[in-house]
Amino acid sequence: MFGLLQSESYARALFRRGGVVEDVESAVKDRLQRQERLYEANPPHLWVILAQTVLWWQVGGPEVMSGQLSHLLRMMEFEHVSLRIFPVSAGWPGVSGSLSLMTTRDSEVAYLESGRMGRLVERPPEIREFGVSYDRIGALALPEDQSRTLIKHMLGLMK
Repeated sequence: MFGLLQSESYARALFRRGGVVEDVESAVKDRLQRQERLYEANPPHLWVILAQTVLWWQVGGPEVMSGQLSHLLRMMEFEHVSLRIFPVSAGWPGVSGSLSLMTTRDSEVAYLESGRMGRLVERPPEIREFGVSYDRIGALALPEDQSRTLIKHMLGLMK
């Protein structure tokens, strides 16, 4: 699950289970502080495509997952947030881990993360390649309204 869209309890459960950080509470605090930017007066646009499987994986148990799915639905209410689900039926998306593309007025970078490792990409030819990958994934992802319906369905299964 993309860090900027994680609820506090989900992030805590993820950090505890992952064993990647020594100070779980500090890592949760840092993650929540990064999310604050989404609530400011002039927030960045955030477009996220999540693999359907992250809606199924039980991170922290049913209560935590229910809270996380509810959190996703609340985030989808923001005009600056676009959340779409990449369905399992579309097959493997061709990306191992997460792919983030970040654009400002002055620059563009890609960030790839898998497991305990991350890689920042600043070379324009590579960034263009990752942009094409993102577009291909986006072409197969569900539209926002169908993604919302799927998340609501999964939330219903949690109760």
